[in-house]
Amino acid sequence: MKVVDFGIAKLLDDPPEAEGVTKRGSLIGTPEYMAPERLLGREYDHRSDIYSLGVLLYFMLSATMPFEHDKPPGMIEMVQFHLTRKPRPLEELTRPNVPPSVTAIAMRALSSEPASRPSLRDIAATLLAPV
Repeated sequence: MKVVDFGIAKLLDDPPEAEGVTKRGSLIGTPEYMAPERLLGREYDHRSDIYSLGVLLYFMLSATMPFEHDKPPGMIEMVQFHLTRKPRPLEELTRPNVPPSVTAIAMRALSSEPASRPSLRDIAATLLAPV
């Protein structure tokens, strides 16, 4: 079993009795937290999890989601949000005592380009750094 999308469990090898349940390779998760490459059905790796962590950090620091919308978006709208919109800068939404390095790393984690996202090591170092 593998935990994906911060709480959804997925069997890596479907047992024979799994007929009628979600199949391997299906898109499972909460679109608001999914990286653009996942939403598009492209290859993904650990950097997709960095993106999801970036969404979580953004919400924790601002009490808002990076891509706000009036009604629950469909999958196509979520793809468009993640690929074409930039989240409102966290510096405008957080308390003044939040270090700029923390808001900067959260924003980098939300990059639509996986190669531009920080490593988990960099995120941890930033979050654990003395203020």
